[in-house]
Amino acid sequence: MHLFPARASNSARGSRWIRAAAAVGDRAAWFSDLHVDSASALVVFLQQAAAADDGGDDDDDDDDIILRRITAGKLPPKISPLIDLPLPIIGPLLNFIMTLRNFKKIEQTEQFGEVMRIPFLFSTAITVVSLEGLKIGLSCKSQGKKVLGTQQAESINALWGRKSLSNISGSEHSRVKKLLHPTVSVKIVANYVSRMESASEDWLRDVVEPALGKPTKMYEPVRRFMMEMPLRLVLGLGDAAPEVGIIADRRAQGCDNLSDTLSEMIKQGQLTDEEMEDQMVTIMLAGYETTAAVMCVAMHVLPMHPEVLEKLRKEQEGIDGPVDWAKFESMTYMLNFVKECLRHHGPVLSFFRTVTDAFEVGGYKVPQGYIYQYHLAAVQRNSVEQPEKIIPERYEDPSNPLNQPFGFTPFGGGEYLCLGERFAKMEICVFLRALVMRYNWTHAAEDPRMMYAPLFLHFTDDLPLIFTRL
Repeated sequence: MHLFPARASNSARGSRWIRAAAAVGDRAAWFSDLHVDSASALVVFLQQAAAADDGGDDDDDDDDIILRRITAGKLPPKISPLIDLPLPIIGPLLNFIMTLRNFKKIEQTEQFGEVMRIPFLFSTAITVVSLEGLKIGLSCKSQGKKVLGTQQAESINALWGRKSLSNISGSEHSRVKKLLHPTVSVKIVANYVSRMESASEDWLRDVVEPALGKPTKMYEPVRRFMMEMPLRLVLGLGDAAPEVGIIADRRAQGCDNLSDTLSEMIKQGQLTDEEMEDQMVTIMLAGYETTAAVMCVAMHVLPMHPEVLEKLRKEQEGIDGPVDWAKFESMTYMLNFVKECLRHHGPVLSFFRTVTDAFEVGGYKVPQGYIYQYHLAAVQRNSVEQPEKIIPERYEDPSNPLNQPFGFTPFGGGEYLCLGERFAKMEICVFLRALVMRYNWTHAAEDPRMMYAPLFLHFTDDLPLIFTRL
């Protein structure tokens, strides 16, 4: 094993103070948003330390110190020099905040390498942004041996439920997922295409039409709209929130003529009430947040890529409405555009696993008991040329890295492929069809701000847009 991977051996060196000053200076706005009053003082302190450290021949000694400090035990390098400050709690806390708020930093593999070590407040994570690391994270195996288990905070366990697919593993995960597959089949999802089309048209009439020509914040309205759809898919409800006892009520009333996910689970009769309840909560919470984020990413990038918008409209003009499942599947360019939005800004930052058995990744040791964090979106952004551009044609080239196994995994992969993938793509495509066939729009703010807080993508300024009718 190496102290540094060959591809990061040169760029990972340098004065820790200079790197820290640059990191904090570039992100002063984030600290200001968090009301961290000491941010400016910290920047000044680091800049002064950098000036004192900038002593020519002393740089080599400084590099040696860094090498010894951040590779002890042949662990990966730390992502932030802030951890080396004499601040036992604030140092890791600042690092944690910067990690959550700065997706770009994780992408900078040229500077930090593809395997990083992030000490959090009470634990340490090994963070990977490589295809090798992603495969291990999605399969939970290294060299055919199971080395990872599920990892969630207690708050997430309590919210999603301990029987949620996200919180179980091994044979139990395989059993529950196999039983859930028929409940989100093409037959089930196809029933919701026309409903999604009608709901999208109603939403545009109620939200966009009254605001034509005026700056309108779109992020929260889209989120609220998308919360309704999982209620319809999962519980077979309208806009009303589910009441306590809905499983027992549905079972008593009978559900032979119903085709929502809950009814399908009840008809199977192989899941306990607790398992059904936890899966429904997981689908609703994970589904609406991520789908809304992708819709907003699409609305964000299209004004900056008019050639893509033109091609989307041309394809949709050739598809007569109303939309059904076959017409949805014929939206090749639209589907590729949605993939690009998922690649450009994946709705989920990363996933966590517990390390149950030590292994190696990228030439580094991953000790038992650590947290293993793999970044889906960062891997996809780093694997293509011109990652900032929206190019739907990428998915037409079989040789593109995105079209290779595990090359495109915004919905996970392997055993941990998201059950809601089919439904999410349908929702996004049908919504965008209704949008692009009716309106043009521009940004009302010069630089819309996005962040992951803590894992899902958010627009911190609510994505203000100005719409005009075609």
